[in-house]
Amino acid sequence: MKIEISKKGIFFLFLGFSALVIWAFILGIIVGQEIICIEESKPAEKGVKKEEKSFQSIDFSFYKRLEKTEPYYSIQVASFLKEKDAKSLVEDLRKKGYDAYYEKKEVGNKVYYRVKCGRFEDKKVAQKFLASFIKKEGIKAIVVKCR
Repeated sequence: MKIEISKKGIFFLFLGFSALVIWAFILGIIVGQEIICIEESKPAEKGVKKEEKSFQSIDFSFYKRLEKTEPYYSIQVASFLKEKDAKSLVEDLRKKGYDAYYEKKEVGNKVYYRVKCGRFEDKKVAQKFLASFIKKEGIKAIVVKCR
């Protein structure tokens, strides 16, 4: 069996392949810019409430901490024994526009999850932020030095 393709056929084959590659590239940009949110759907178990997630709830703040190797100041808002409590507070603070995150810290034989907010090079700037945070949110917090 012999397959023959004319020059015109090769041209349209190349044109179709190029359009497909360009379309895949554009979709990649759209998803990367979070214009469209695509998630895998998993079947829900009986009696279990389906939890909705978005790209905004994924914690990508680790790269910010990697950038800064020098000591900095932050506001410690709370310390929890349960990670889910720390995650919940971080999510609430992020919804309000704060740069919130939590860190796992072992003290003795206990593990604490410390919720922190902001990264400041200057302690005085951190203290000013602390004063406005306490006034606005009504949550007691402290300035801590981080590494």
